[in-house]
Amino acid sequence: MVEDLTSHHASRIVSITRDKKPDGNKLPDANIARSWERCINDYGIDPTHPHKTLVLENIHVKEHQERLDRVLEIARIEMNSLYQQISRSGFAILLTDHEGVIINSVSDPTLIKSFLSAGLWMGSVWNEESEGTNGIGTCILERQPLTVHQDDHFRSCHTKLSCSA
Repeated sequence: MVEDLTSHHASRIVSITRDKKPDGNKLPDANIARSWERCINDYGIDPTHPHKTLVLENIHVKEHQERLDRVLEIARIEMNSLYQQISRSGFAILLTDHEGVIINSVSDPTLIKSFLSAGLWMGSVWNEESEGTNGIGTCILERQPLTVHQDDHFRSCHTKLSCSA
């Protein structure tokens, strides 16, 4: 069953990027389609391939945080305030730098296990080249706010996530 869904997801991506037509589904947003093309043509990512999220060592995470030390001071307060508005929603607030490295996060303690299994923790790298189409990496490259909802993600392993950036 899981293999069928993974295979269908990959077929849809190939159909849309190569043939420029949907396979019974509507076409994705132009930002998503461009990202899928980058994932195939520029990064050579296979959407079905098992994948481990790249996570920086603590010393390197600290370097990324120190570069944005002043921003982090303010962001921590705002992130906590925003999280109070969405608590118990199943979402987290993540802050990354321009390289897609998660440098701060706020989430419900009961959901930490789920976020860790998705690869969403301090120091993980969520640029497109590493993770394929995703809210963080695609927003960085497209230079505009966007939402990557479930099947919009390139990697099959991320199709349960919804990300706005």
